[in-house]
Amino acid sequence: MLRQAEDEVFRSRTSSLDPWLPRLGMMSDGGCRNAAELWRRPRAEGFGGCLRIVTEWATRRRRSEEPNGDAAGRVLPTRIIALAMLAARENLARAEAVMVAAIEGDMPTLATARDLMERFHRMLRSGTPEALSAWIMDAKASLIASFGRGIADDQAAVRAALTEA
Repeated sequence: MLRQAEDEVFRSRTSSLDPWLPRLGMMSDGGCRNAAELWRRPRAEGFGGCLRIVTEWATRRRRSEEPNGDAAGRVLPTRIIALAMLAARENLARAEAVMVAAIEGDMPTLATARDLMERFHRMLRSGTPEALSAWIMDAKASLIASFGRGIADDQAAVRAALTEA
């Protein structure tokens, strides 16, 4: 997918589009998705490139923004969604981050469950059992209530594991 990058590492020559990329990006981000219109505006300001160049750029940009490449409208496997939902936010690719944000926007209870799992992972990594009681209370009122009940039932063992880690 190196050809989709705006700052390609191996590209040996510049394109007539290069100086106009920031302007085109701003127009596209502003909602203009019509390639002909994206071509007309810079053309009026002195861009000498052809419509085909702008059309190809707009197509590559649109495809790179689609979740999972060209699979628009396809339902992703649960495993992939779960991995993206549980991954550290800073480790997500742009398409995955967009997908996670859309899921969390549509399902706030799932976002809450994700936050609870992140809190639990932080407790495990830092070995801080002090936050366990509050976490159990929050977990009991969420989508991961059964997991929270299991932790509550074995609270003494979990606290011991947190302090031993």
